[in-house]
Amino acid sequence: MRVLLPLPAILQVLDLNPGPVIFTHSNARALCDHPRNVPDSVLDRLNRSDAVVMVNFVGQFINCTSPLDASIEDVVQHIEYIARRIGSKHVGLFNFSIRSLSMFPIFFRNRR
Repeated sequence: MRVLLPLPAILQVLDLNPGPVIFTHSNARALCDHPRNVPDSVLDRLNRSDAVVMVNFVGQFINCTSPLDASIEDVVQHIEYIARRIGSKHVGLFNFSIRSLSMFPIFFRNRR
């Protein structure tokens, strides 16, 4: 079940849950102010557990200014931002379209 929680509820879940949590379909809100994206106040608490932010490739989550022009570089910016802030072990990739799957080789080729 997917649930979109308001920030106070997210913080309460993090306080009450001793185990890791997973944020799916989420990116860094500091880079794109979309309600599905994770704010820094939450990111900063995730490195205390094995929590993971599953970065996605959806234009409206990665490029708020021009979602139709979203690119693999926008995805990379979110991955690098989260990794720098809380560590690379807390970053996953969430793909839910054939188009975004086709971007994986480009992503890995450009990151060597």
